[in-house]
Amino acid sequence: MRMQIVFLSLTFLIPAMIPGCGNGDESKSQVDEQAEVVAGTGLGVFFPDHDQITGLTGADRYRQFDGESLFEYMNGGAEIYLALGFESIGIREYTTTLAEDIYLTIEIYDMTVAKNSKEIFHKNNAGTLVSAGVGEESSIGGGTIEFWKANYLVRIRCDDMGTEVDRILEETALFVEKSLEQPDGTTGAARRRDK
Repeated sequence: MRMQIVFLSLTFLIPAMIPGCGNGDESKSQVDEQAEVVAGTGLGVFFPDHDQITGLTGADRYRQFDGESLFEYMNGGAEIYLALGFESIGIREYTTTLAEDIYLTIEIYDMTVAKNSKEIFHKNNAGTLVSAGVGEESSIGGGTIEFWKANYLVRIRCDDMGTEVDRILEETALFVEKSLEQPDGTTGAARRRDK
């Protein structure tokens, strides 16, 4: 009997001690506020809030994978990124005005130095370069914009294609490119590392 009481006590006590578990009294605004705190750290500082881009209606939580944990995000292909100096990736998914089930995803890879981000960009876009007019070099097509700037490789993709999708992709790419720049006109990478 005593063992059952201890077990039942732990059953109710442990979830209350673990963040995100418990009795469900936590309001949605508290959860959103916690996500915003996370989004403002690491590479998350470069991502727009959903209300900063026309056509985005909501944002999922910000996620980041560092070093070898890239394998948790990328099913195949992580080896080439790791071989070329991959440090971390930030990811955030957004809902859109296009349709209830059409999402836009932003990925920002920190590739340590500019030559690494440039090399990955060229491997990803060999022979299919239609410039999007952002970053050092960029490509647009198939519902995706990819560009590199300093040590960052940025990929913005949508579940759909068309004129309105291209507009949202381009506006988002310009926002991210600008956020990568620091007040002194250099990128975060140029201040931290040699190109």
